[in-house]
Parts: sequence; structure tokens; C-alpha cells
Amino acid sequence: MIWMALFAVTPVFAEQALLRPVAGDQFQIHQDIVCSGTYSLSGFPSGRFHQEVGIDFAATVHDSPEPPGSWRANYRFDRFRILSRIEGATETYVEIEPGRLVIDGTTVYDRNLRPDESVPILCHLLLEDLSATFSARGEVLRFEERKSMRNNFPFLELTQALRETWIELPERPLAPGLQWREDRPARILSDRIVVPASQTYSVQAVPEGDDQPAVLAFERAIDSRRPRRFPIPIGSSTPLSLRYNAIGPDLLAPPQELLILSLSISSKGNLEYRRDWKYMSHKETRDWIGVTMEVPRPDGTEVLTKKLLFDRVIRTTVERRTGSELSEEARGILFGE
Repeated sequence: MIWMALFAVTPVFAEQALLRPVAGDQFQIHQDIVCSGTYSLSGFPSGRFHQEVGIDFAATVHDSPEPPGSWRANYRFDRFRILSRIEGATETYVEIEPGRLVIDGTTVYDRNLRPDESVPILCHLLLEDLSATFSARGEVLRFEERKSMRNNFPFLELTQALRETWIELPERPLAPGLQWREDRPARILSDRIVVPASQTYSVQAVPEGDDQPAVLAFERAIDSRRPRRFPIPIGSSTPLSLRYNAIGPDLLAPPQELLILSLSISSKGNLEYRRDWKYMSHKETRDWIGVTMEVPRPDGTEVLTKKLLFDRVIRTTVERRTGSELSEEARGILFGE
């Protein structure tokens, strides 16, 4: 899997004292993802679908001893909500916090009301340890996560939200009209389909003061007709119907792979980057996506052609909370300075 740089860092020759965010700084991030479009399945009537996802999480900056000059971002998820509406089916709403779980308006778990009750697996997912280590230039050196919980519920991919805050700037000062390209794979369907691609950036405006964001525009276009196979993830929550074959249930056999026949994506957006933060402050991405795939029926007797045509809007806003109020000794203990 290809990873891009998380926080854009200032070029080595730029006239600034820091090449990375300050250890102890915390970035509070809110993200909304809205998908809306149509689906069709061979032999069945087509319909519409709509999905809204809201995520609140934080990134805290730490120094990293190895390699020299590197730094680390630790992530903490505070809230995850998802609303799913498919034509002809009942609307579903799930809200997850580390100490609270609400499904379709019913509070399934509340730590404050029932502190002795076992924590649901969905709440455990938000407590996962997620961190990334970066070089002084901003390249991702390591991405670390605890796999045990993810394997139990593989359809919920939390790292997709993190990637929306990542950007890699060129090795030159930002100036209006500057353009560059970065590797930015296309990711759809809960981050399970990843197709190599690149994204082009152009600088729209650079205010004189670093406390005012530089404004960037970006775009990406993909039109792939090469068939690609992707495994369907298995976990404790995977419906047993996915494991059927032509004879009957086979609990030891994995489901058939998903075959993508064609994929088209057109993306445009804008991004605001704070040079004094070494971090973005706002981003909005608009995607137009069309995908054609072959999927097996639950009983494994035949393969059906499925088509999805939808728009996807991703809005990300960031607030910075500095760690400057801590003493030097406390900063050294907590953040490795």
C-alpha cells in the first residue's frame, strides 16, 4: 500500500526555523463525507443510495528518536457517525464514541450509565492505537496500528479519514501559479479498492503573513478499463451468506474475490495550508465516481454485474491547539523534546 506524507513540511532552504509541526501541538479534526448516487444489479431494478459519515479525531505531534530529525503523529478518535439510506430498505444510523454506542436511535451502550457493562467492539475500534512516523521532509516512514480489532470488523476503515489530512509540498517556496504532482492513489468502498494514481496541485494564493492560509487547488482523473481483483475482507461480523458456494455453506472457504471491470474517477478540490502550523486548516474534495464490478450471488450459483454511479464530497476542517502551556520538563517527558 502506498502512503503519502501527512503534514506538508517546509523546504529545507526556506527561511523558517522549523521543518515540522512543534512537538506537543494537537490538531483537532472534523470530517464529513457525503456520498449520493445510483446502483444497478443485473436482473434487478436500479435504485438510489445516500450515505453520510462524520468523524472527529485528533493528531498529537511527538518527537521520534529514530531516524534523526523524524517525528511522530499519534491519533485519537472521539466520534464516528454513519447514516446509510438505500432505496427500498430501512434507513440505518450508527453513532460511536469510546464510551457510547447508538444504533437507529437506541442507546446500546453508555459507559456513564452502565460502567460495569462490557465495551462493544465498535467502541473498541475507536480506542485503537494509530500512529505515523515521518521524516524531516514529510515522507511516511512507518504507519502503526493494532490489527486485532480491525480483523474483527474489517469493513470499517478508520485510516481513510487520516489520509485526507496528508499533503506533500514541493521542494520550493509556495508562489501563485506553482504546480506539482504527487502520488495519490484512488480509494473507494471503505478503502478496500486502491488504484494507483497521481494528483496535480496548483497554488492559487499565498498571503504575506504565515498566519493566513495559502490556497491550493488540486485535481485528479482516472479512467481504467483494466480488470482488477480485490479480496472481500473476512471478519467475525462478515455475514455467513458471503461464504456460500454452489453446493451450500462452506464456513472454511473465503468468499470469491471482487472483480472490478472499470473505474472512472474525476476529482477536484481546494485546500488551505497554514505555513505557521505546518498543517492544513481546511480541505474540500469533490469526486465523481463510476465503477462496474462483478459480484457473486450469496449462494454462489452465478455472478452478477453491479454498477455504481455517485458523487462524493469530503470536507475537512482543522483547529490547532498548542502545547506551549506545558513546562519544558513536562514537554520532554510527554513529547520527547
